[in-house]
Amino acid sequence: MKRVSFVLMCLCLVSMARAGIVAFEAEDSSVYYQAGTVWADLADAAASGGVYMTTTLDNPEITGDYIRRYSFAVTAGTYDLYVRLRVGSGGYNDDSIYLSDSSFDQWSAALTTYNGIAGMSDVDGGSVQGSFGWVLMDTDYVMAADGTGYLKVHPREDGLDIDAFAYVTQGDAVSNAILDAAVIPEPATLVLLGLGGLLVGRKR
Repeated sequence: MKRVSFVLMCLCLVSMARAGIVAFEAEDSSVYYQAGTVWADLADAAASGGVYMTTTLDNPEITGDYIRRYSFAVTAGTYDLYVRLRVGSGGYNDDSIYLSDSSFDQWSAALTTYNGIAGMSDVDGGSVQGSFGWVLMDTDYVMAADGTGYLKVHPREDGLDIDAFAYVTQGDAVSNAILDAAVIPEPATLVLLGLGGLLVGRKR
C-alpha cells in the first residue's frame, strides 16, 4: 500500500501544473497532433526531458505539412507565451521561427515571424546563444472560456533549438527554475518515475 501511495504521489507531483501556467515539451507527441515533416527530435542532456526539436531545413517555404500543431487544455484568461530555446553557432542566422500570433484559435491564428532571438535575454537575464533558456516571445493570448488551446510552430532558420513552451497568466513573475518545474513530462517519463517509486518502495 505504501508503494502504491508513493507512486501516486510522484505522478501527481510531476503532472500537476503550477497555477497560471500551461507548459509542455516541444517533442511531446501526446500534445502535438501533427508532427510536421521537417522537424527532428534530438537527444541532449541539457534539454528538458533530454530531447529538443529542430528543423532539418533552412528558410523553407511556408506550408501546412511543415507545421507542428499542438492542442492542450487552457482555462479562461490572458496569457504570455514563453519558449525554452537555444540559438545555434550561427547567431542571427539561427534565430528566427514562425509561431501562432496572439490567439489560441485552431484555424484563424496567423503565423507570425519571430526574429532577432539571438539578441534577447532569457527570463533571468542570461544569454540563449549556445545554452537553453526561457524567452518571452509574445503577449496577450486571450482564452475567452475554459477549453482547448492550439499552437502552430513552423520552421524558419535551422540552428534554432526548441525545447518547451509555457503559457503564463499575464503579469505573473517567472524564472527559468519556475518554468522548468512547470513543464509536464511526457507519458513515458511519467512511467519511468512511477517505476522508480516502486523500486524505492521495495528497498524500504
